[in-house]
Amino acid sequence: GEATGQTAAGLDYIQAAPLAENLKQAFADWRAEGPFSAAIEVMIPLSLPGTQPDIRLDMLLSDNALRIDNLDIDMSAVQGPVVFDTRTGLEPTQLSADFFGDTVDIYLSSEFVDERLATLLVDVQGSTTPETLIDWPRQSAFVRQLLSLSEGVFEYDARLSLDQTGEQEAATQLDIRTDFVGTSLNFPKPFTKSIEDAMAFQLGIDFMAGRQNISGALGEQLAFNLELNGSDLQDGLVFVGADTDQFALLAENETEGLAVVGNVQEFELEQWIDFVTALGVAESGQSGSVETIAFVDVLADSFNLYGQTIPAVAMRIEPSSELDGWWARLMGESLQGEVVIPFETGNHLLIDLDHLRLPGSAEELDETLQEEVQSELLAETAQQGALGGETEEVEEVRIDPLVNLDPRELPPMRFSTDDFTIGEREFGSWQFTLNPTADGAEFDDLVFDFRGLRLGMDTVDASIENLPAHFSWTYDGAEHRSSLTGVLTAGDLGEVLLANGVAASLISSNAVFVSDISWPGSPAFFSGDHLSGRINMVIENGRFLQDSNAAGALKLVSIINFSAIMRRLRFSDDLLRRGLAFDEITGDLLLDDGEVEIQDRLVISGPSSLYQITGGVNLEEETIAGEMFVTLPVSDNIPWLGLLTANLPLAVGAYLFDQIFGDQVASLTSAVYTLQGPWEGLQPVFKQAFGSPQPAANANREAAPQGAATTPTNATPAAPPGQ
Repeated sequence: GEATGQTAAGLDYIQAAPLAENLKQAFADWRAEGPFSAAIEVMIPLSLPGTQPDIRLDMLLSDNALRIDNLDIDMSAVQGPVVFDTRTGLEPTQLSADFFGDTVDIYLSSEFVDERLATLLVDVQGSTTPETLIDWPRQSAFVRQLLSLSEGVFEYDARLSLDQTGEQEAATQLDIRTDFVGTSLNFPKPFTKSIEDAMAFQLGIDFMAGRQNISGALGEQLAFNLELNGSDLQDGLVFVGADTDQFALLAENETEGLAVVGNVQEFELEQWIDFVTALGVAESGQSGSVETIAFVDVLADSFNLYGQTIPAVAMRIEPSSELDGWWARLMGESLQGEVVIPFETGNHLLIDLDHLRLPGSAEELDETLQEEVQSELLAETAQQGALGGETEEVEEVRIDPLVNLDPRELPPMRFSTDDFTIGEREFGSWQFTLNPTADGAEFDDLVFDFRGLRLGMDTVDASIENLPAHFSWTYDGAEHRSSLTGVLTAGDLGEVLLANGVAASLISSNAVFVSDISWPGSPAFFSGDHLSGRINMVIENGRFLQDSNAAGALKLVSIINFSAIMRRLRFSDDLLRRGLAFDEITGDLLLDDGEVEIQDRLVISGPSSLYQITGGVNLEEETIAGEMFVTLPVSDNIPWLGLLTANLPLAVGAYLFDQIFGDQVASLTSAVYTLQGPWEGLQPVFKQAFGSPQPAANANREAAPQGAATTPTNATPAAPPGQ
């Protein structure tokens, strides 16, 4: 016969009809609204014991709404034929419907095993968006968070399998496949994908009483097998890498909670911090939160840490409710220590390393940037030549290695390492708290031991200004600038100089530098040539050494090669062999873009000598313009006094005067020298005897040109060199 009516009545009929229980169970949770028309054929066996009626139902749905309660699936505008026969199952037919925000094609069919109906199949082809799948009520919080990192529209093939044998634990299975073309995936590398690229994805869900089993793969680098209780993740395995045989072996192991294991070629720490932090936020408020993730055990062939590449790092990551974050142990020849990634965004990332050893050299520049700048300069030079202008030799340009790093985007962190090395050069131990700001980043709790130059590690005398240790890194989107305040301390400055690859120009027992300085560029672009600010220094108990030259920012420690100057002043050989000893060096320095102005005077006091320097120093050009006031005992330095005045009777007279009056003249004599010109080969020029150094401004104004002597009318010129 033929029938018309409501589809809901047809579903009720299936529950009442003498059909197999598995078939009834498959449709037990289906609800429908809308009309249907059907041709119905019922064949009732007569006098045939043990047989069942055969039923054929040929339905035509028209603008129906369909809901599958146990899957929380809703379809609308369902229309097309449905043909079911107890002997052939669902016969191949095609319908259309609105599903997951798109009009889709639905194909119905059946599978038989040994001439028995085994499975009813519902195949769907369509397209959808990650947002639509996020809104699916049966979606787990774990998968929702993954979907939130993708955007676009992608096509998919889905198959719903309804078991009719009763032999499988999962009566309903859902399988989804797509290549994600048209959708970007913002996952950490190597799972990042642009809209145009393809990345195969397969997802299988087995629906069982109160729980789900989820398995699948993303590309050739990720496979997973998860178990959910309702929508909450319980346990499972995520395998990273292409070794699928190993995944199959590991999947057989029983674990409590989710285990992530495998190997990745490239691991970007910043990307995974953002990813894991977001995952923690999504899961932490759920039943069976991130603590259901047992551990992450991954080996990275290349570990990228804020622009630095570190080879071969193994990671063990576990959630910690006590630390309120993900605890990670990093192990490798180049990197070893612990990291805590907070669950909550805005909390500090904790990095505590035993050692951090970066490849390369401390002076290594970014080759790509270097080539770009050099190319631009060469192009400009070529253009000048084409226009007939004068061309200049293109010099190598120093490039800031952190020029592309935006400190405003760094995460808040507390960082410490006992051993920091670049290439073969050691940079000591470091500790700080970093907080990003709208203008850059601020570093507090700053403590370091940089090759013997320490900050925040020593207690200094109460007479020394206690300037709090702080570092600021500002960035406006175009220009970087760095500034440091604090009290730097050291023991033997000779060891500090040697540790920095510079010949020791002096040694000491103790040194203190109260510093408030800044320079253009990032922290890694530090250069003494463009320092600004102030430095107040006290250096105690040491001596200047021969044949030495400081370089870079350490020029501030040894502004002048004193041993070379003293040789030119013809001190005794014994003094030169032992070096010029001092009890204390004190001075206040003002800096402006590499120009150093000595406030009042730089004082070098010794057991029986006193040196005072005024004027200014140019750190970039390595020049000085100033004066030096030298005070030495007469009785021990008669030859020096004679050369000072080129007048032996004056020297004898001074000696006799010293012998007669003794302590009343403190056994001292003095002279003033002009210091003008490059440090290399600097020739002190005698100015006058028994004088005193002028203030810095006057010294700069009256300093003679290099090589010229300024001789007062009442003084006798010094003897020329060699006399």
